[in-house]
Amino acid sequence: MSLSRVILFAGLVLSYHAFGQMLDCLPQGAAQQVTMAQLHDGDTITLTDGRRIRFTGIDTPELDHKQPSRNEPYALQARNRLDQLIDDKPLSMVVDRRPRDRHGRTLAHLVNHQGKNINQQLLLGGYAKLMVIGDNDLWRCYNMAEWIARRDKRGLWQLAANQPLAVSQINRPSKRWREYRGTVTKFQRNQNHSWWLLDNKLWVGGENQVIEQLLIPANPSVAGEDWIVRGVLYESYGKWRIRLNHSSQVIRIDEMERWVDKVKPD
Repeated sequence: MSLSRVILFAGLVLSYHAFGQMLDCLPQGAAQQVTMAQLHDGDTITLTDGRRIRFTGIDTPELDHKQPSRNEPYALQARNRLDQLIDDKPLSMVVDRRPRDRHGRTLAHLVNHQGKNINQQLLLGGYAKLMVIGDNDLWRCYNMAEWIARRDKRGLWQLAANQPLAVSQINRPSKRWREYRGTVTKFQRNQNHSWWLLDNKLWVGGENQVIEQLLIPANPSVAGEDWIVRGVLYESYGKWRIRLNHSSQVIRIDEMERWVDKVKPD
């Protein structure tokens, strides 16, 4: 294991243990006191100063304001839950490392008047999925919150459409981001690339310089582990592949369960 990966792994351990018995997901950085003027959907609001805020690290189901019959499942519930969490009270906001998305919205973590991270609460309740954009300092904490909701089948995780597809059922590429579940059966590394093979069918990995930065053991020790992998599935030279760019794309199920046993969020 390279020095950079040792440092990254140590940071992961410390970041989890720092929460003790409570996984608070409290953002670090310069906090701004803000007030909501308008609620748009489960992850977007407008402030009284005119800024449009996108809750970073999460993605809630889409609302169709023109044709409500086309709302995605749990979209209205997510919006209502966000309204409850804000409760017309002032908010504390920390802007993410990447300050804006491609639509010009401010990406931020928000904490309500009760001291609860709203982004995390939406994940814990099953009203949102994890979506990491850029260098999100709280992605590990949010990842665990999503896992708890997924494991307990809260909210949108009750729906069959939100369950990962078994690797054995792959039969065509996908143009959109989705999840696959399988068991690691092999690890392969050459001069330029590293790949993990799931169920002898799906290769996940990429260029070594990228893989070296991930919090995933790049060696055969993970053989036999059950994984959920997120990404865009494609076919290359007769092999199914998903390219990894961020550690959040892989959920190592047994490891996640061990962390959940150590920290108990509200």
